[in-house]
Amino acid sequence: TNAADARKQQALAEPNAAAEVAARKQSELIAEFMSETLQGAGPSVALGRDITMLREMMDAAAARIEQGDLASAPEAELRLRGTIGGTYRELAVFDAAQKMLEPAVALARRTHTGDHAETSFALNNLALLFLTRGELAKAEPFFNEALEMRRRLFPGDHPDVATGLNNLAGL
Repeated sequence: TNAADARKQQALAEPNAAAEVAARKQSELIAEFMSETLQGAGPSVALGRDITMLREMMDAAAARIEQGDLASAPEAELRLRGTIGGTYRELAVFDAAQKMLEPAVALARRTHTGDHAETSFALNNLALLFLTRGELAKAEPFFNEALEMRRRLFPGDHPDVATGLNNLAGL
């Protein structure tokens, strides 16, 4: 009976695990879609236009993230924090950008232990915010860490390493 109970529990667990994987993939797909949509509506695209609606969309999305709506989908949260934080940075709404980007670094470190491209991007995004604000001393350690991580991840000539070198040169 113990073996039968174990098989029954396994049979019940397998669909749940598959459903969790499917839900995670769906949330990542939605996050990718939203990231691309928000990037397409960013301030550099909307030159000369009123950005009130964009700002309202960003504020609503940021509030939902801060409330924990994506806590069960860390990859989706990480991607959207980067996109929203970067857009806030481009809009010069620096405090809101920092509220998105600082937790993204911690989330990336928790989600991806060790060296990972997503962690290097989160570090780089936060450094770009500090650079844009003129806080060069705060930007430098994040740029350095992102660059060193990218060098380990992408040996040889790689565009992400070149970007990291360029960012450091901009200080």
